[in-house]
Amino acid sequence: MKQCLILDDSSTIRRVASRLLEAFDIKSRDAEDIDTALMMCDDQMPDCVLVDRNLPGFDPVRFIANLRRKPGGDRVRVLCCLFENEPGSYTKLVQSGIAGVLMKPFDKDSMRESLTGAGVI
Repeated sequence: MKQCLILDDSSTIRRVASRLLEAFDIKSRDAEDIDTALMMCDDQMPDCVLVDRNLPGFDPVRFIANLRRKPGGDRVRVLCCLFENEPGSYTKLVQSGIAGVLMKPFDKDSMRESLTGAGVI
């Protein structure tokens, strides 16, 4: 069974994402901050990470760089969750190695589309 780490400061978003991932036979774990997420990756590297672009005091590019330096981190598919399309931010994220985006608010269909596009399912 594939595993996904959900990195978002909203417990509601983490809970909804977890339920949607279950529909695709993907087990999830969640973290509300970068340090916890990176420690969880040390314990067990996930197949994918859903990361909120707008965490307070958070730089997703730095998170991805730290993730990629970890053993097995180079194979993780990272999907960045965005509220709106920000061309400048999106370009930086693509250059950092994200596999795709997931627009908020998301539902089962948009989750399936993003996971499929990223090669997770």
